[in-house]
Amino acid sequence: MKFKTLCSMCNNELLGLNFDPELKYFVDNMHRGLQAVASNVVLPRIVRLEANLHLVAKSVIGHVLAAHPVGDTRTWRPNIGASESLRQYFIHPDRPFPQDWHLYCWPYLSRKQVILRHAAWMDVSLPKPGEKTVYGHLLKFLPFGFWLTHNQPMGFVIDALDITPRGVPDTTREVISFNLRHTPHHLYPENPSGHHIMLFANEQSSVVIPAITSTTSDGESRHGQS
Repeated sequence: MKFKTLCSMCNNELLGLNFDPELKYFVDNMHRGLQAVASNVVLPRIVRLEANLHLVAKSVIGHVLAAHPVGDTRTWRPNIGASESLRQYFIHPDRPFPQDWHLYCWPYLSRKQVILRHAAWMDVSLPKPGEKTVYGHLLKFLPFGFWLTHNQPMGFVIDALDITPRGVPDTTREVISFNLRHTPHHLYPENPSGHHIMLFANEQSSVVIPAITSTTSDGESRHGQS
């Protein structure tokens, strides 16, 4: 998916040069880990990776901000509500990750790419009305799902690894372990079940399945959907 809502400096310099290379490093190593597990080289089914979580978080946030409708970004707004702290963290190199947000990550084994912005998830089984709902943004593409949650209630359980960056941004990479036996369903969390409910607006969502490119015997490329 491609969007045209970031300025050239944010898109080319911040994302393209500073943040996306670390996300690509994270993604490429996960692909290699999944291949090793599939070939039974790795037992148990645990993939250990290294990543600079601040750079990964900034890349994820940048893509979420870029995915907003053009009409929402045509006019500069000095404050964009709950996501303003994310925008300030993305722009300023010395800002710590905002305390009112968390970032979760899990292995996502589907080619479908999903972005949900300004969505809410509710757990109706929780006793206190003010602690039933979590608000946030979702970004999923092979091989990761990322979920940014705002002011998450203590009792609201997220079935994913908390990779929220800590401290001031630096160049340190951390070791992260994913147990593939505990991988959520590929429709998690946008297809809730049991006592969970999800609320979102169609104009704040983007879903696409990339075309498959194959080469024929005569060397021509063909494109199709899976």
